[in-house]
Amino acid sequence: MIPKDEQPYKIPDNWRWIRLKEVCDGFQYGYTEKATFEKIGPNFIRITDIRNGIIHDETAPYCKISDSEYLKYKINKDDILIARMGSVGENGFAKHDIDGVFASYLIRLIPKILPEFVRDYLQSDLYWNQIMDNSQGTTRLNVNANILKSLIFPLPPLDEQQRIVDIIESLFAKLDKAKTLAQNVVDNYELRRLAILHKAFTGQLTNSDFKRMTIS
Repeated sequence: MIPKDEQPYKIPDNWRWIRLKEVCDGFQYGYTEKATFEKIGPNFIRITDIRNGIIHDETAPYCKISDSEYLKYKINKDDILIARMGSVGENGFAKHDIDGVFASYLIRLIPKILPEFVRDYLQSDLYWNQIMDNSQGTTRLNVNANILKSLIFPLPPLDEQQRIVDIIESLFAKLDKAKTLAQNVVDNYELRRLAILHKAFTGQLTNSDFKRMTIS
């Protein structure tokens, strides 16, 4: 349990404040090797292969590795990789088993609770504020496994975890749709503007044009 003076805000009575180490195993540092785009082994996942909270193996390079080391560092479905240097705290979720291993600037977490709930926590302000407060170094910030283990985590019951994840995914899908619609407006802006001006200066612009205009 987290002492009251360390709890950042009030949570429901059936939730608990705990440390991240209580809901994740692993905290394992990655494999050290040179990356190559020659297909000589499994994919070699680096910080740059983590984008928008997802591990992208489709564009990753490859590396040499022994069979025993491959088993030690292989990325499995629901694993989470966190950057300990460079883009400190940036993290990616494995949506499927990956024929690949992770590089030394990454730390692997293995969720013990609903993986998607941990995934979403690692995108939240609560997580990022703690990463910024606990990052070490003056010229080059970094975090280590012990810092990650100590992060404060709000734990609800399992059914509540699933309910929250379902709502987040539904709302994010709506946000993505709204973003696409907004981008379409931006993309069509100049064409619409020119069309209005063309009508205006060819005597074709009428009040009905204004009434018909919709944003789509």
